[in-house]
Amino acid sequence: MPDRRLKLEERKLESTRDQQRKVSVLVAENAEEFFSSEVHYLKPVLFTKKAETPSLWLRLSEAFGECCKFGEIRHTETALMERFAVSPDALPKIIAVTHDGDGGERVIPYEGPSDFDRISEFLVETGGGRSPALELKRELEMQKREMKSLRQELEREKEALQVARTEIARSKLGQVGQVEAVKKSLEAELAEAKEREKSLRAQVESESRVFSAEIIKLKEEKQLLSDKLMALEAAQGERVVMLNSRNADAFLASTIRPLKAVLFTTKTDVPPLWQQLAEAQSMTTAFGVVRHVEEDVLESFELTAADLPHICIFRGRGRENPVVYDGEVKLEALSSFLRDAVEGGETVIAMRQQMHSAMRQVEHLTEQLEERSRKSKEAEAEAEAEAEEMKRRHEEEMARVVREHQEAIRDVQEQMAKLQQESKKRIRMAEEEVEHMKTEMEAERSAVSKDLQEHLKMMEEEVCAAIDLAPLLTRWKFSAERSRWNMLRELVAQLDSEILLVDRLSRSCEKAVLRASSAVHVTLVRRARETERMQASLREFIDDVAPSQVISAINYGDNQLRAKSLLTSDGESLIESLTTQYKSLKSRINDLDFLGDKRALDLERPSSSSKFVGGKKPERRPEDGESRSVSQRGGSEGISDTLSDTASVRSGSKSSETLSGHKDEEGKSWGEASQRKGGVEDGKMDAAKLQRAKKKQANELVNIAGLDEEISIGRLTREVEKTETKNVFSWRDKRLIDDETGSLVYAYPRWLEEVK
Repeated sequence: MPDRRLKLEERKLESTRDQQRKVSVLVAENAEEFFSSEVHYLKPVLFTKKAETPSLWLRLSEAFGECCKFGEIRHTETALMERFAVSPDALPKIIAVTHDGDGGERVIPYEGPSDFDRISEFLVETGGGRSPALELKRELEMQKREMKSLRQELEREKEALQVARTEIARSKLGQVGQVEAVKKSLEAELAEAKEREKSLRAQVESESRVFSAEIIKLKEEKQLLSDKLMALEAAQGERVVMLNSRNADAFLASTIRPLKAVLFTTKTDVPPLWQQLAEAQSMTTAFGVVRHVEEDVLESFELTAADLPHICIFRGRGRENPVVYDGEVKLEALSSFLRDAVEGGETVIAMRQQMHSAMRQVEHLTEQLEERSRKSKEAEAEAEAEAEEMKRRHEEEMARVVREHQEAIRDVQEQMAKLQQESKKRIRMAEEEVEHMKTEMEAERSAVSKDLQEHLKMMEEEVCAAIDLAPLLTRWKFSAERSRWNMLRELVAQLDSEILLVDRLSRSCEKAVLRASSAVHVTLVRRARETERMQASLREFIDDVAPSQVISAINYGDNQLRAKSLLTSDGESLIESLTTQYKSLKSRINDLDFLGDKRALDLERPSSSSKFVGGKKPERRPEDGESRSVSQRGGSEGISDTLSDTASVRSGSKSSETLSGHKDEEGKSWGEASQRKGGVEDGKMDAAKLQRAKKKQANELVNIAGLDEEISIGRLTREVEKTETKNVFSWRDKRLIDDETGSLVYAYPRWLEEVK
């Protein structure tokens, strides 16, 4: 086996060298001899940048080596490239050099792709000769163009049929409006559709006649080509020979064809691949098959059943020095191997296979055209029946849908009016309750301030009456009074903090009222938008012609009614939440102790010295500020301290009055907010006022469950980030859910809660 492979490689090298000898590499020394030779009329020349001869040029030299002399010029031969005016940028380039009548040269350039068939056709036309293979190829191309035109006409016929169906359906259904108008429009469109149908039928019949004539013509051409193929097959004889011990030697000794290819196989029949290869290479190769049951033949070739399948190529007479094929068992690989093993060009058998495939495609297209014609007739009959039925059902459905739509609109309007009245009534009750709470808080704060002023006056009188006492008693009184004043200061600070808390709660009430008004306004706007959407969907439904959209429109109306009921439940839950907040606020205000610790008001008299019985009152070193006040007041330390404490209490009373004034201002702003709220309820706020309200609400605070920090709506809107879950946002490692629109914009305040 290794010796056989070495011999096979040597033969391949020899065949490659023989092919390269057929292509002359032209240089300046041998160019004149090549072009002046008169042995061959046509001299094809290839200009290339490659260092070796391309395989395509070698195949061409094999196919046309008898009638043409092939040459090759490398890009390094600048003199020859300048002679034929060829630029290095235009490589590769092919020219054909011939002799004219005056003894000169005529150069014919090739313009086309690097394809074997195209270049072969160019060489045949340039050399003035014709070959049967090229004739068959031209006929095949014509067949392909005709089939392409038939496919295009079939596609146009399909499109025309689809347009006819659409027009018929659209003309049957028409537009929905008044009953009489719809009936007239449907009748007019039906008449128009019938006319179009007649024209389309006439067109289909004309096209069918044209296709029938073309099919008859193709059948005649098919019969002609079949006759040609039968004549060629009869001339070539049997393709594959089944070898046995009786005819094996005679087959191998035959010299009709230069090559003999033998397949050793275990199959009972001839493999289709081998049959195809025999048809493709029958002009140059004789094909035989040896089955595994022919043991005598296998022994003569030193083969066993385990070695099968096995392919051998014999050259010349006898069975000496066979070439064993060990490549891919494919048609292209085997064909290429046989072409390389024999001297000669391509054969006509490959064209026959293409012609057979073209004939099968023509038959398939003919059957497809007949099937399409039959289906088109059935579709036209079904379309007419469906159009009549759909027209009747469409009229019934339209009458029912219009009636249900009017009833749905009437119910929605009644529900909207009822909800609006209930919302206004609850908001008015909430406003009255807040006003009453503010009035009670102001009265309690005024009473507390009045009691504190009276107590301060009484204390001042007692201090003035005790000024003439001894310094020790004065200091003791001062210490006792100072402790009492500290307790009063704490009481005043506690009252101030409680007043601030009440002020903050009142602001929360105002915000709750604003939220309620905004919610009512948003509910009204949403209902208006839903009404517009319902009307738009009705118009779209009227324009549509499919009956399935009638059902979807009915479902759409049911969904709208369901959405309205959900809106109603959301508004009621919002009012109930607001009422609960008002009750909680009222209970918190009632629990406040505006008078503080009553024991702090029942102070001991300055004359009481029970705390110092049996002991000595501790001495106190006056500070720098206190010593200066004593020098200014005539050296009385007790008087200066008493007056400073009195001034501090008065300043605390003034701060409480300032807070009261601020509260009045807040009450005024609350009234203005109530007026704005009323405008929002009535739905008359214009765009500018709404924009100002949005900007103001950006500074309002948002209540988030589980968070003690106060944060504004604008800041929260800027800091949150969207997540993959709908209506859920991420903020400071927390996940917040917005139960309104799913977008944190401050069109109106919202209640946010942390996702559990």
